[in-house]
Amino acid sequence: MADALSIARDLVRCPSVTPADAGALGVIESILKGAGFEVHRVMFSEAGTADIDNLYARIGNTAPHITFAGHTDVVPPGDETAWSHGAFSGDVSDGFLYGRGAVDMKGGIACSVAAALQYLAAHGGKPRQDGAGSISFLITGDEEDIAVNGTIKGVASLSIVRPTNAVIPKRMACGGASMAMRTL
Repeated sequence: MADALSIARDLVRCPSVTPADAGALGVIESILKGAGFEVHRVMFSEAGTADIDNLYARIGNTAPHITFAGHTDVVPPGDETAWSHGAFSGDVSDGFLYGRGAVDMKGGIACSVAAALQYLAAHGGKPRQDGAGSISFLITGDEEDIAVNGTIKGVASLSIVRPTNAVIPKRMACGGASMAMRTL
């Protein structure tokens, strides 16, 4: 089973500056497919904007349904010579993961994926022991730019499978991670 740090390092090593995916969604797709999730890749477009690849993955098909949402795109790294570690190195030094997206929000996605996989492993690969429930991920590559071909369209296209809860890992101003949960 993949651990959060390994997933985060793999994601950070993808130079996914909006609108480029650079393999980030493929990292998540591979892990979730391996755990039994049904995975869909959806390209959203709008005139005058770049096409954006998005991922929706789900295991289970009944309520309650919790969705983890996030984005794998990052802002440009700027002058990479100013970085103490490469912008897309995924280096770990003195207990810190370095690289674009480590906090916003590849690290949060990695923690969500690892937590879901641990939970499923402890419950026989099912969202609930009685077989009910669903866990899903809605991951976009369009949050750091104009954000029109990502989560907004993803949620609209998935209205039939509306989750009962959503978890959005967010960064705090101090640079620590937090989890926000919203009941829908």
